[in-house]
Amino acid sequence: MASRVRPFKALRALRYVPYVVNWAEVLAAYYRNRDVQRLHLRSGVRLEAEGSVPLMRLFKEVWRDDCYRLRAPRLSLGATVIDIGANVGLFAIYAAINFAAKVVYCFEPSATAVSSLRKNIEANGLEGRIQVFRFGVAGAKGTREFLVSPTEVLNRICEVGSTAGSRVVIECVTLQDVFELCRVERCDFLKVDCEGAEYEIFLSAPPGLLKRFQRIAIEWHTSSTNRPEELVSILQNAGFRVALQRLPRKSTGYIYAQRGFDR
Repeated sequence: MASRVRPFKALRALRYVPYVVNWAEVLAAYYRNRDVQRLHLRSGVRLEAEGSVPLMRLFKEVWRDDCYRLRAPRLSLGATVIDIGANVGLFAIYAAINFAAKVVYCFEPSATAVSSLRKNIEANGLEGRIQVFRFGVAGAKGTREFLVSPTEVLNRICEVGSTAGSRVVIECVTLQDVFELCRVERCDFLKVDCEGAEYEIFLSAPPGLLKRFQRIAIEWHTSSTNRPEELVSILQNAGFRVALQRLPRKSTGYIYAQRGFDR
């Protein structure tokens, strides 16, 4: 069935004209109520996404609105960054190009997203500075069922007992394994967006492990069994100053943690 025409939505897309070269293509996608699949930024950065990925929305959240707060306080030059739930790489490329991160280690289990992620790395000459691991990150190492959503950004590791949706089997590693795979001792910035798996990741992490991070940004999600305050408590006990943000009219938000002192 053809997408419904959305002329007023297309007018709202004009706000992106200062950011993108291919603004006419973006405008046409908005007008036809379709996903934007290619962005050519005025800075020279090129981004693309296969399948149903809301590329323009991700650009707005990560680049324009700085939802993970790399600008304040500004990420230090030459930082080591770990990106859990990298999707097609908007955060990783943002950190590498706009903040001169030394290396960004990306963890993403979706084959479709990884395909776009690798293309975006190559298109922007970031081979070596952005490294990709096709793993999910969870509370335990091993295989898990992965719920594949028509909207690629909503893919998630299945909860125990869940029966709905199309699934594939993926390999998962723990937060401890992440350090071993990346071969680093410390991480300046950890970004986590994994559609609910954040709870098992942090609840299973050894307390001492969290001291190897300087800053953490988590997009938390509604869970049937957990609350974001649990993550706040874990991070505070590990010596972080923590801020919890709830997004208006949404069952999600962000947790920002910065190391204040060692325990």
